Amino acid sequence: MQGNDYDLTSTHKNIYDGYVRFIKYSTGSVIAIVVLMALFLL
Repeated sequence: MQGNDYDLTSTHKNIYDGYVRFIKYSTGSVIAIVVLMALFLL
């Protein structure tokens, strides 16, 4: 039955936590790269 995957809640939570961690670190690295580019180019 589709949508009846309550036993996989921990798996979904782990996937979501990994996705949030990836977005957080990628956003931080992009900001750091832009700041470094501004420092070197000005």
